[in-house]
Amino acid sequence: MHQVPGGMTTNLVAQLREMNALNRLDEVYQELPRVRKELGYPPLVTPTSQIVG
Repeated sequence: MHQVPGGMTTNLVAQLREMNALNRLDEVYQELPRVRKELGYPPLVTPTSQIVG
């Protein structure tokens, strides 16, 4: 797993569960490095973590 803050992971899992898409968690983790690169490697703290995740 990439360096993802615990709160971001908790929120992500909850959102995927609500959408009945928890099985896609690995896809999201694989996509995070690309998204962070495209955004200029922002720090994953609130509110940025809410936008990225």
